[in-house]
Amino acid sequence: MILLLLIPIALTQLLFYAFCTPGYPVRVVPPSRFDKHIALLLYVIAYTLSVVRLPFALLPYCLKVIAFLLTRKRYTVSHYADSVEVLRILGDFLNWGVGLSFIYSIRARYPLTSGVLYVSAIAEAIRLITEKGQMILSALWQVLPHRRLACHFKSTARWQCIARYGCYYMMDDADRAAFVLTILRAKAAADAAASAKLSYLSIFRIVDSKRGLRGGLVRDVARGEVYIHRRWTSDPFLLIGLALRRSPWLFDPRYLRRPFYYRSESNRLASLFVWSHVRYSPTYALYQFGHEIKAGRYDLFYRVMRWFSLDVEPKVQADGSFRFDQFLTLVEAKLSGTPPRKQRLLWSDQEALIDVRQRFSSGEQLSPLEIAVQYTYPVCYVEDVLWRQIDQP
Repeated sequence: MILLLLIPIALTQLLFYAFCTPGYPVRVVPPSRFDKHIALLLYVIAYTLSVVRLPFALLPYCLKVIAFLLTRKRYTVSHYADSVEVLRILGDFLNWGVGLSFIYSIRARYPLTSGVLYVSAIAEAIRLITEKGQMILSALWQVLPHRRLACHFKSTARWQCIARYGCYYMMDDADRAAFVLTILRAKAAADAAASAKLSYLSIFRIVDSKRGLRGGLVRDVARGEVYIHRRWTSDPFLLIGLALRRSPWLFDPRYLRRPFYYRSESNRLASLFVWSHVRYSPTYALYQFGHEIKAGRYDLFYRVMRWFSLDVEPKVQADGSFRFDQFLTLVEAKLSGTPPRKQRLLWSDQEALIDVRQRFSSGEQLSPLEIAVQYTYPVCYVEDVLWRQIDQP
C-alpha cells in the first residue's frame, strides 16, 4: 500500500524539483486570507494522527531503551552518521510491517481491537509517506550529478524552467545557499509578517557533514545564521523550508516570552509558520506534516501533565538548544549514580539586564552583538529594546 502511494507522489515531486527550480524572474507570493486556516487545518490533522499512531510508537521506543541498557550508549540528535539514519528509516518501515502482520493475525479473534489498530496503521503509513518518503526523495535528489547536467541544460535549454535549473546548479554551494535566501526574500516581499520573521536570518552557514543538524545547535541566534550541510544546497526547497523553520525570530521576546517550551510552544509556532507559507516550499511542508505526526504526542503528554499540576516539560536551554528524550536522560543518570547535569535555561530580559548592568558597573564593555551572543538574543532585539534599558535603574 505504501509503495503504491509513494510512486505517484515521488514522480510528482521529481517533476516539481526538475521544473520549479528557484530563479529569475521571481514570482512574488502575496499573503492569502486562507494561509492561516490551511496551516491550522494541517496542524489539527497532524496532531490527531499523532495520537492515533501511538501504538506504532511503542515498539521502537522500547527497543531504543533496551539498546541503551545493553550498550549504555545513546545516539543523540547532535550526532550524525549516514548508516544510522538509514537504519532508522528501515526500522520505521519494518516496525510498520510487523505491526500490520500483528493486526492481521488477531483480526478474526479480536475484530474491534484489530480495527482500531488498523486505523493506527493508516496514520503511521501517512507519516512514513510524508516524512520518511520525503527524506528519501530529497536524499536521492541530492546525490544526482546536477552540475554535470546543468552544464548541458544551460547551453541547450529552450524552456525557462530548464534554464533556471541550469543556472542554479552551475553555482557553487555557498552561492546556491545565498541565492535561495535572496529568492525567498523576494517571494515574501509582499508579505510583511513573513518578511519580518525572515529578516532575522542573515545567511546559511555550511558546516561539517558529520555534525548532526536534526537537533541541538542548529543556528546562531545572535548572528542570524542557520547551519546546513553542503549537499543540502542540491535541494533548494529544503533550504527554503529550513529558513522558514529555523529563522531565529522565536528567540525575540516580542514573539514568544522567555524562557519557553520547545515541544508545546516554539515547535507549534514554527510548524504553523511553515504551513502558512506552504507555497514557498511544498516539499518541506509535506515533510513537516509527517514529522508533526510523529512529534505531536509529546505536546499532548506535557499538556496533560500540566492539567494535573505536573510541569515536567523541559524548556529550551541558554544556548538555544533543547535536550531531547528526558526519560533516557533520567535513566542514564540513575545508572551512573550522578544527577543529570543541569543546563541554564534561556535568559529572561530581567535576568539579562541585571547581569549586563553588573558587568558594565565592573568596567566591562559589551557591544550589542556580544550581548546577543552571550544571552542568545537576535541582535536586532538587543539594539531595539535591551540596549535602551541597560542604563535604567
